Amino acid sequence: MTTFTVKAGKTNLIKLVYKDAAGNIIDLTGASARLVARQDYYKDPVLTKAALVTGAVGEILFKLDPADTATILTDKTEDDFVVDIELTVAGGDVFDLFTDARMLIKQSAAR
Repeated sequence: MTTFTVKAGKTNLIKLVYKDAAGNIIDLTGASARLVARQDYYKDPVLTKAALVTGAVGEILFKLDPADTATILTDKTEDDFVVDIELTVAGGDVFDLFTDARMLIKQSAAR
């Protein structure tokens, strides 16, 4: 399982580089990606974010701005969310990049 840990109300960067089994970078020119986080699979999303995809270097970058996570935690110091990262390639096919991913959002003491 993959877990992404982010701080609520802060700028968080999630950077992925897409490679094949041999470690060679896969060109993602023309692709798009989005991240969706939910409390569980049957709840509405608490966060949906499009990525900046730099195709030639296979990079997928999600920049979570402070406002994206500032109000997700109300009375908790941290919480766990299910996450899907969807990749749509130039031909229109859609893939999930992870089969079981989580996002742990932690409250910041400096809020």
